[in-house]
Amino acid sequence: APSAPAQPLAQSASAAALATSFAALSARLGGSMGLAYASFGQPAKSFGDLSGGVGWSTMKIPVAIAAVTQANGHPSQATLGQMSLAITESDNNAAMAVWSGLGSPTEAAAQTQAVLRLGGDITTVVPSQALRPGYTPFGQSNWSLTDQATFAASLPCMANTSQVLDLMGQITSSQRWGMGTLANTVAFKGGWGPGTDGAYLVRQMAVVHLGDGTRIGLALAARPADGSFETGISDLNALAGWVAANIRSGGTNRC
Repeated sequence: APSAPAQPLAQSASAAALATSFAALSARLGGSMGLAYASFGQPAKSFGDLSGGVGWSTMKIPVAIAAVTQANGHPSQATLGQMSLAITESDNNAAMAVWSGLGSPTEAAAQTQAVLRLGGDITTVVPSQALRPGYTPFGQSNWSLTDQATFAASLPCMANTSQVLDLMGQITSSQRWGMGTLANTVAFKGGWGPGTDGAYLVRQMAVVHLGDGTRIGLALAARPADGSFETGISDLNALAGWVAANIRSGGTNRC
């Protein structure tokens, strides 16, 4: 039978009530924070005063998918090992090995950006060269939360993502903060690092099952008031709790 048309993403409470609730949480925590979520094929909803920033290690996800795509769905055991370290432990050297396997820096950037486009992100630009010394080129991509949520919502529906999603479900225990604390999180990846001012941005992307059994893509981020990584983790834990309490229905299980 033909599938029913996709329905707009419903919210567990009115948009105004959710915005008020999120603003209260943000004011209590201090700093700057934001959250976006999307049902596959539908526009993302967003909250907060932080709309995005440097992607940091969340960008390892499209890099890994690009490697699987290049291998026609069958990456070598060596590449799979590098992908595993890059995703489950956020190992930068392993991620750079996966990136280098895509070809020249220009080719690697183009293939990674093509993955984003297939995932519904039509704006994010992946740099081919390091924008800051000592950091990966792809990790310095400027990735908005709405684009990231749209991409996350697409992951279960894209080709060549099953191995990557499996790895996103095996994040090492020391990095299972934020959305990693929730039992209904199917897959996730965090990213974090200091800005040029030394203050941290801490962020995550996730595929989440809601209370009604449907699925959304989610992106959340915080620039904590004290600029520390530890407070950023605490802020993301609080954001995850807000998601669990407030976003309970209205996703989709369709592709």
